[in-house]
Amino acid sequence: MSDATKAVFLSYAREDSEAARRIADALRAAGVEVWFDQSELRGGDAWDHKIRRQIKECALFVPVISQRTDARREGYFRREWKLAIDRTHDRDDDLPFLVPVVIDDTTETSAHVPDKLREVQWTRLAAGDTSPEFAARVRKLLGLEGARGPCPPEPSAKAGAPPSTNSEAGETQSSYEATAGKLPALRQRRGFPRWAWAAIVVAVLGGGSAWLWLRSPTGETTTARTPPSAAPTPGTPPSTAAKPPLDFASEKSTKSIAVLAFENLSGDKENEYFSDGVSEELLNVLGRVPDLRVAARTSAFSFKGSKSTAQEIGQKLGVAHLVEGSVRRAGTKVRIAARLSRADTGEQVWGESYEKELKDIFALQDEIAREVAQKLQLKLGGARHATKVVNPEAHQLVLEGRHFWNLKTDDGFNRAASAFNRALQIDPQYAPAHAGRGVVAMLRAHYRQLEGYGNTSGHWTQSRADSERALELEPEMAEPHATLAYLLWMQGKLGAAETEGRQAAWINPNYAVARLVLGDVLQSQGRLDEALAELEQGVRLDPLDLTLVSIRIGTIVCARRFQEALDSSQRAAALRSDMFPPLLGARAASLLALGRHSEAVESARALLDAPTVQPRWWYDPEAIRVLVQAERRAEANQYADLISRSWPKDSYLRGFLLAALGRFEEARPFLENTPGQVFWQLYWSPIFDPYRSDPRFDQLMAKLGCAKEYKVAREALARMLHEQEAKK
Repeated sequence: MSDATKAVFLSYAREDSEAARRIADALRAAGVEVWFDQSELRGGDAWDHKIRRQIKECALFVPVISQRTDARREGYFRREWKLAIDRTHDRDDDLPFLVPVVIDDTTETSAHVPDKLREVQWTRLAAGDTSPEFAARVRKLLGLEGARGPCPPEPSAKAGAPPSTNSEAGETQSSYEATAGKLPALRQRRGFPRWAWAAIVVAVLGGGSAWLWLRSPTGETTTARTPPSAAPTPGTPPSTAAKPPLDFASEKSTKSIAVLAFENLSGDKENEYFSDGVSEELLNVLGRVPDLRVAARTSAFSFKGSKSTAQEIGQKLGVAHLVEGSVRRAGTKVRIAARLSRADTGEQVWGESYEKELKDIFALQDEIAREVAQKLQLKLGGARHATKVVNPEAHQLVLEGRHFWNLKTDDGFNRAASAFNRALQIDPQYAPAHAGRGVVAMLRAHYRQLEGYGNTSGHWTQSRADSERALELEPEMAEPHATLAYLLWMQGKLGAAETEGRQAAWINPNYAVARLVLGDVLQSQGRLDEALAELEQGVRLDPLDLTLVSIRIGTIVCARRFQEALDSSQRAAALRSDMFPPLLGARAASLLALGRHSEAVESARALLDAPTVQPRWWYDPEAIRVLVQAERRAEANQYADLISRSWPKDSYLRGFLLAALGRFEEARPFLENTPGQVFWQLYWSPIFDPYRSDPRFDQLMAKLGCAKEYKVAREALARMLHEQEAKK
């Protein structure tokens, strides 16, 4: 070999030599050096020495996995696998090396392979038939010129994904661009590996042919795949201009719409779930129409039962059109009346009534969406349900489950999980039920971690298994990608989480949850400006979702834009009649920073008096910091004693509280328990500003494994403050 840094080592069992040869021939035809010599499968010391040297020197190691390798519990190829895995221990995590290929129906869950091979995504090449896209991906991994493949366009700053800076490499690039060029082609059975997390772990969506595990600029392992909606037909490479990111600059573009909750005409309360579900699913189908902005569910449904006029709704949601209607279910049939109207005048643009069998509900929703899109001079394109026939009873239970998980309470989660379980008993192949149960398990894990409880691996395992199954059954779903992103984020796999979040946003640009998870992930990476851009997009999509609005306000506080945070919190308070802890916390911190101490103290006291329900999280320590800074230490100590009584004894929140009281040395052991999704608070929260020059704080960052991200975070804040100052 003239250049071992560009060589691929192909490892296979002798029974798979023909398939391996096809792979080798295809890669060589693409200009890739492949170490593959069937004639030398004979053993011997010299041959063994050569194999060891090649594995030590090659750039990529491609193990060929099959039923034959499964059947052979002993074989030289297994020695090759172990040698390759041993080499990964000495390699930088940013360097891709293992690229497993499976040539038949062998599954990741059943295959007899080393655990290390389960930590990277598998590429499926049936019988060794190698697509040009896979060859191009390998060329890209090797750093060869001219390796291009189907990929989504680079997210623009306008779309909320500005370039990120790799401070070590001294290069600026979009982290998604870095992985997008490695995306493989579409439409083969999805396989997703088991990752070795606490027990096993969690995942969601897909729909491509050859999957590669890649390394993001942050050094995390990521799945890279072609967004399913980018290609209109199987086998057709998607155009890079096929689906540009939405431009939200024009808040009331004529290509904007809100789907309001349809009226339930069925006569019983139970059918309320059904009518809401029909509306939500229609909203989701329209959300995937290219160039159409669709208000998210929380905001659109907030007008249910209100007497707001079309003009008022359009103004609050920033949309030009409204879709309204009614649902009547009787026996095995459903009747839906839908109408499209202008928000500024209330004038009806289109209206129609439909009646179909319940099992054809998805086809009916597609038909309505098509009519709406045509009236707006848009094409439905790939925005349609993959499943056209549904078991009515299972479908009803899924709609019921979605209703209850939106309550975000323990009882709601229990009832949602029960509904999804019953749906799967009726139809084990119903993808939305698997996806829904995966969401519930993820939310349970997320909330428990934020509340300071430790081991949630059981929820991770359940969520990943269900999400993965949903994607096998129905690959073009955005929701499971977002679930995957959250699960990866909770595990500190930030590069992979970002890729999954961007995949969800690519499939459905109007999916506000995808923007929320991207904001969370980017915050954890220290990329404050990019995180805020994603959250801004999320709020434009779902302006009346108080949780999303509050998270954005908290991020604005991190950016030290205190007057803006105060103004936003005052406007957001109108969305809810009771006191909402995150808003009170952000308000107290902003007032203190603006020198309005007495008002800050009033907000801190109001937070203590707020109902003891989640989410409170780190906002109580923030209120305590305000009291300390306002020289009300006795009151702060009393607050701390009262609020901490219900916390787990080793909760990271005790560290936040002690730091707020100025007792950093006592806080450190608790802060070492901080879950990954809360690291961003350590990066920017004013609670920790007094300790940032303390070497012990740097030691804490190193122990948590986020020193690199912390450096990026402080640089991002400094850059943003400089830009703010320059605008004055």
